[in-house]
Amino acid sequence: MGKYSPLTEGIYYILLSLYEPRHGYSIMQFVSELSDKHVELGVETIYGAIQTISKEKLDYVF
Repeated sequence: MGKYSPLTEGIYYILLSLYEPRHGYSIMQFVSELSDKHVELGVETIYGAIQTISKEKLDYVF
């Protein structure tokens, strides 16, 4: 396996939502709409995932 861990569903959707600049609440709304309300992210999940993305050196998205 490679250097990076597999993406969680939450991180996958967050990365998709960051195609355009968004703040936390906008990310929550976008993910909910994109997943037809199957994925509902909370604030702690979003900011925890962003920390994970940054730690894993995937911060080129930002």
